[in-house]
Amino acid sequence: MPAKKPFNPFYPLLVVIGVVFCITACGYGVMTVRKLRNPYEQEPPSMIAWFDEHGFSAMLIELAALGGATFSAMATDGYWARRAEDHKGNDNDPLGADQSKNTGQAAHVHQATEVEPGPQLRN
Repeated sequence: MPAKKPFNPFYPLLVVIGVVFCITACGYGVMTVRKLRNPYEQEPPSMIAWFDEHGFSAMLIELAALGGATFSAMATDGYWARRAEDHKGNDNDPLGADQSKNTGQAAHVHQATEVEPGPQLRN
């Protein structure tokens, strides 16, 4: 069974910020195309009007947040991996095996044995 990857809380944050950024970018694109078709048409207040007024600054803020969350996710990835490794298993178990999975059978521990050196080769 493959080992479970450690949880980094910045990954879900990246997904949320990324989805919001995609929605804003699509809305800003729709607003731009509508303005290109008929630049003098007055539209009633709507989401397109909001994108016209605040879309560019919203995209810049979201892009900065996306960059910050991406950098934070990469910078703290090692921390979350070490933290998950520290909490894994029991500290008394030399192999790091999970005691809750023990079925009552003795764990096989390979111990190093001393090996006597072989005969010395002479030139």
